[in-house]
Amino acid sequence: MTSLVSQLFIQGFKREFLSGKSKDRPGAFTRSDLILAGSDWNNLIVGKLSPYINVDSEDPIVRKQSEEALNQELAYASHLGLPAIMFTLRGDNQINLARILHNKMQAGSTYQVWLHLPMESPAVAAAYNYENEEELKELNGGREQNTWEWWNTFRSVCNFEKKLGLALEMTADLPSEEEISRWVGEPIKCLMLSTSLFVTNKKGYPVLLRPHQNLIKSMANLDVQVVVRGAIRHGCSKYYQQYLDHLWQSTSLTDPLVAYARGYEDYLQCPLQPLMDNLESQTYEVFEKDPVKYNEYQRAIYSALLDKIPFEEKEAKVLMIFFPHRK
Repeated sequence: MTSLVSQLFIQGFKREFLSGKSKDRPGAFTRSDLILAGSDWNNLIVGKLSPYINVDSEDPIVRKQSEEALNQELAYASHLGLPAIMFTLRGDNQINLARILHNKMQAGSTYQVWLHLPMESPAVAAAYNYENEEELKELNGGREQNTWEWWNTFRSVCNFEKKLGLALEMTADLPSEEEISRWVGEPIKCLMLSTSLFVTNKKGYPVLLRPHQNLIKSMANLDVQVVVRGAIRHGCSKYYQQYLDHLWQSTSLTDPLVAYARGYEDYLQCPLQPLMDNLESQTYEVFEKDPVKYNEYQRAIYSALLDKIPFEEKEAKVLMIFFPHRK
């Protein structure tokens, strides 16, 4: 599905609710809702909140002004029936924002809330660029510049609200494989790509470097949306879309477990009860598609053998293990 991320309110049109010349200014505060059909608003537009909103500011006037602006924009998003709204998370200390959005979601808002944040914080990326190993070590060791910790704190305050998701910005310098795996386990709704990440191939078309390609392919199985932002650097915007479509189509579900469990990645499964009766062949077939269970059985038995049987007697014991399965 093709979507457009758009600023809800006119950029540069900053409203004033407490004082100032524009407090009583007449006229519309943004574009008319009639410029698009209702079905387009409902399915194609993701609303982006104004960047100047800072409800966690230490300045009480800025904080109160931002709260009024935020409530107005959220009300307008509900009026339009948008499928999702997006805002940028600036750090791990946005508790007031989490409180407001959690209350809105609990009150029955129809839209999802997407948190836009980079895979690597700007400070860590700058340390990489300048090859400052001491600063990089200090930044990686703290929570303040760990964007996953920003996300984890925010969603914890929101009580792990199901309507809360991630709009994850792919950075030029990707984090470690362990950190990428941690991100993949989160509810990513959208992957943000800057046009500056694309390089030009021999034919003059935009392509991504191999690490970024692999990351996108790993996200394809999660059915996330991709948003390309930034200045057009390769003549036409459709070239980016065609290239990403090619990457998406080249990612096939070769793993039968991934194909079978698609759509249930984030759902906990109830444990099975001990078997009392003979089951149908198809039921056993379902059990056999869970390799994790049998790998854990093997690891547990191996650990038990190491614990119970001394190394010098390892050839003196024969252990037979039987599982119910199909022949």
